[in-house]
Amino acid sequence: MKNFITITIGLLIGVFSTSAQNWCGTVEHQKKLYADNPELEEASEKRTAAFNRLQGENSASGVRNDDHYIVPVVFHVIHEGGDENISLTQIEDQMKILNEDFARLNADTTNTPSVFAEYAGDARIEFRLAKIDPDGNCTEGVTRTFSNLTNDTHEDVKTLIQWAPEHYFNIWVVKSISIDIDTDLDGMILGFAQFPGQLWSKPETDGVVIRHDYCGSIGTAQGVSGRTLTHEAGHWLNLIHIWGDEDCGNDQVNDTPTAKEANHGVCTNHFPWDRGCETGSGQTITQDSGEMFMNYMDYSDGYCQNMFSLGQGTRMRSAINQYRVNLTTESNLIATGTNDNYVTVDCAPIAEFKANFTYGCAGDGLNYESHSYNTPVDSISSYEWTFEGGTPSSSTEQNPSVIYNESGIFKTTLTTTNRVGSSTAIKEAYVNISPENADMPAPYFQNFESHEFPTFDNNPHLNWTTSESEDPSWQWTTEVSSPNLSPIDNNINSASIRIRSSEFNQIGEKHILITPSIDLSNTLTPVRAYFDLAHARRNESSNDNLTIHVSKDCGRTWTRRFNKDTDAL
Repeated sequence: MKNFITITIGLLIGVFSTSAQNWCGTVEHQKKLYADNPELEEASEKRTAAFNRLQGENSASGVRNDDHYIVPVVFHVIHEGGDENISLTQIEDQMKILNEDFARLNADTTNTPSVFAEYAGDARIEFRLAKIDPDGNCTEGVTRTFSNLTNDTHEDVKTLIQWAPEHYFNIWVVKSISIDIDTDLDGMILGFAQFPGQLWSKPETDGVVIRHDYCGSIGTAQGVSGRTLTHEAGHWLNLIHIWGDEDCGNDQVNDTPTAKEANHGVCTNHFPWDRGCETGSGQTITQDSGEMFMNYMDYSDGYCQNMFSLGQGTRMRSAINQYRVNLTTESNLIATGTNDNYVTVDCAPIAEFKANFTYGCAGDGLNYESHSYNTPVDSISSYEWTFEGGTPSSSTEQNPSVIYNESGIFKTTLTTTNRVGSSTAIKEAYVNISPENADMPAPYFQNFESHEFPTFDNNPHLNWTTSESEDPSWQWTTEVSSPNLSPIDNNINSASIRIRSSEFNQIGEKHILITPSIDLSNTLTPVRAYFDLAHARRNESSNDNLTIHVSKDCGRTWTRRFNKDTDAL
C-alpha cells in the first residue's frame, strides 16, 4: 500500500472573475482597449465618423459594392490537452455554419418574420480556412498551442500566437474567457471580437476569441447553434449590437428597427415586440414592425437568430474596403491558399501527443495518444516513440502504453511521418515518477536553507519540482526569510522559496511547485502541514490565488486542502 503523500503548491496569477449573463464581450473588450490606451478612443471616433460619412456618400450617389469577398481564416486552438483541444471536424462544422449564415443559406430562413424577410440577404462574404501559413508551408488552417492561458483568458492568449492580421482572420479557441474591467456583468462570456477601427493601432490583438464549447455545433459544442462566431465575426466587420449598446441606440444601419435593448432569449412567439423606441432618422423600417430580435447581432437565443439585413451586409463589405482590404485581394488569397484555383494537397503532419497522466508511482503505467495534426490521421504512415525511463523504451504504435518501473523525471519523444514529410515533438521532463516506497519519513521539514534547493544532485529523492522547465517562476532566495521557522540542526534562518507575481503579466497563469513524496506510515492521524508565508498585492485590481493540494497516488489525483485569494493572503 502506498502510504505517502505529495503536496503541490500553486499560484494562479491575477484571477479576475466576471459576473455576467452575457455571451458577447466585444463591448467590454473595447472599453478595456480605451482604458489601457486612451489615445485609441479619439482616433477610433474619427475613423468611425469618416467611415460613416463615406458609407453615406456612397449610398447617396448610388455606389454599391456587390462583389463577393473571400476572407482567409486561421483557428488557434489553445489547450491543456483536454476536450478544449477540439477536432478539425468541429472547426469545419463551425466554418460551415458561419458561411451559411453569411450567405443566407441557413436552413431556418423560413423563421424570419415576413415583415423582415424582404430586408434579409446574402452578405456576399465567404470565409475559408487558410491552406498556406505565413512561412509558405502547407496548413489545415489550424494551429495548436499547449498553454494554461486557455483558462480565464483575454488578450493575453493572443501573445502566444497570431498570424499577420493583414493576411488572416485570427480566431483563438479557448477553455474560458475573462475580461479585466469593471462591469456589471454577472456571468460567462462566450466570445469577443475587436472592431476594425483598432486594426492600425492594436494589430497584435486583432481577431476573435471564442470558447471551445460554443465553436460549431458538434464535439464539445454539442447542442448549441454555432452562431457565437457569426455574431463575433459581425463585430469584427464593424457591426454594432442591434440596440446600439444603449436604450433605443443607433446601430448605424437603416434597415434594422431601433431596438430598446438586448432581447435575451426572445423567440418568434414574442413577435412583434414594440417597446417604445422612436423611428430613427433615415430608418427604412418603422417601429410598428417590432424589433428584429432574430438578427445575428441581437442576444436572442442562437436557434432564434437567422438573418443579417441587407444594410448590415453593405456595412460589412464597406468595412472590408475601408479597413481590411488587403485580406481579400487576389494576391493575398493566392498567398494563403484560399483562391478559387488553389489545389488542395496533403500536408506533412505536426507531431503532438498526450499521456493520460504525467505523474505516477514507480510501477505505474501510462497510456499515450498521438494528437498529431495538420494532415488526416489515415495519411500518417509511421509513429516513432521513445520513452526515457519507460518499458518499452520505444514503440511504433499510434497509441502505446508504457510502464515506468524506476523513479525519476523523464523525456518523451514522438516523430510522425507521411508521404509528404515528418515532424518531431520532444517534451522534456514530461513524466514525473515517484519511488514505490518514499524514503523520506514524516515529520518532514524543509526550511529552504540549502543553496541546492530545489534540486539535490546527490539526494534526488529530496527534489522539489516546478511546472516550468526554463526560467522557473518559483526561485530560491536569501533576500527574505521567515522568523517563525528554524532548521533542526543549526540556528541559520536566511532563505525561502519565492515567486515574484508582479513580474508575470498573463492573467490566468499557473505556477506550480511540487514536494517530494513524504512517507506517512508511522504517523498518527490527523496529519497536519504547517507553512509560513508573506504576500504583497500587486495593485488594487489584482487577485492572485494560492492553493495547496495533496496527492496519495504520486500526483495522479489531487485533493485541495488550502485555497486563499489576495484578500485572504
